[in-house]
Amino acid sequence: IKVSFKKVHSSLFIVTNASSFIPYIPQAIGIWIARILGLSLLWLVILGRFCNLVCYALITRLAIKKAKGFEILFGTIALLPMCVYLASSFSTDGMVNALTFYLIAQFCHLINREQKVSLRDMIIFAALSLVLATMKLPYVLLVGLLLFIPKEKMEVKKNYLYAALLIFVTAILSFLWLKQSSDINASKVTHGVNPVDKIKFTIAHANIFFKTFLREWIDLIPNKMGSLFTFGWLTYGLGNISWYYLIFVSSILLMIPQSLPLPKISKVGTALVATGVSFGILMTSYLMWGQTADISFAGVQGRYFTGVLLLLGLFVNCSKVFYPQNNIDSEEATDKREYFVYVIANLFILMSVVLTILQYYGVKN
Repeated sequence: IKVSFKKVHSSLFIVTNASSFIPYIPQAIGIWIARILGLSLLWLVILGRFCNLVCYALITRLAIKKAKGFEILFGTIALLPMCVYLASSFSTDGMVNALTFYLIAQFCHLINREQKVSLRDMIIFAALSLVLATMKLPYVLLVGLLLFIPKEKMEVKKNYLYAALLIFVTAILSFLWLKQSSDINASKVTHGVNPVDKIKFTIAHANIFFKTFLREWIDLIPNKMGSLFTFGWLTYGLGNISWYYLIFVSSILLMIPQSLPLPKISKVGTALVATGVSFGILMTSYLMWGQTADISFAGVQGRYFTGVLLLLGLFVNCSKVFYPQNNIDSEEATDKREYFVYVIANLFILMSVVLTILQYYGVKN
C-alpha cells in the first residue's frame, strides 16, 4: 500500500509540474530558439517575450473568431493595456487571459452554432477548465457555464446530468491539484499563513469579516480595476487619463449592439459565474496571503478580474436603448463600429506605452 501511495504521489507531482508548466511553453520556445541560434541574453529575453505575445495573439484571435456576434467585446477586453503588457512579458497571466477568452468564446460558440451540444463538446470544455485551474484556480468555475446552455441546444436531455457530473469531477480534480500544489509550493507561501486556522478565526469574527468583504467588493472598481488600464505596474501608464478608459470600456459593455445575444438563462449563468470567480479571487488572497488574525484582502490586483469583466460584458447590455434603429446590425454599421472601437483601443495602448517610457526613462528633476 505504501509503495502504491508513493507511486500515486509521484504521478501527481509530475502532473502538477507538467500542468503548471503549460503557461511557460511560449517563453520556453523563445528561449530555446535563442539558445539554438547562439544569441545573447538580451535576444533570449526579447524572443521569450515575443513568443509569449504571439501565442496570446493567436489564441485570442481564435477566441474572437469563435465568439460570433461578440467580436468587439472580446477584442476590446483583449486590447486592455494591462492585458497587452502581460502578454508581451514573461508573466504567465498572458496565457491565462488567452485561455480564459477562448473558454468563454467556446461557451458562446456552443450556444450560437447550428449543431447541438454533444457530450464530447462538454468533456473538452471541462478539460480546458481544468487546465485553466492549474494556472488561476478561481477560473475553474467557468465549467459551471455548462449548466446554462439552453435545453434546445442540448443533443439529449441527459446532457445536463453529464454536465453536473463533469462539474463534480472537475471540482474534485481541482481540489486534489490545489492540495498537491500547495504541498509542493509550501516554501513559497507567506510565512505564518495557515488557511485552516484562518477559517476558524474568520468564523469567530464573522461580523467583521462580512463588513470587510463587502467593502472590498464595493471598492473593486475604484481601487482595483483602474490597474487594467495601465501599461505596467503601480504608477506606470495613463495616470488620471485611465478614467477615460473606464468610460470607454463601460460604453463597450453597455452600448455596443450584440447581433447574437445570449439567451436569458445563459446570461444569468455568466452573471453567477462572474460572481463566483470574483468571490474565489478574493477568498484565495484572503486565505493564502494574510496572517491568521488579519481580516484583510492583501494582494488583490485588477488583472485577476479580466475574465470577470468579459463575463459581465455578456450579461449587461443595453444597446436596444441606445440603438433603436433597424440598421444597427448591417454590415456597414458593424464595420464602422469595429474600426472606431479598435482605433480608440490602440490609441490608448499607444498613449500607455509612451507615458510609461517617459515616466520610466524620463529625466527626473
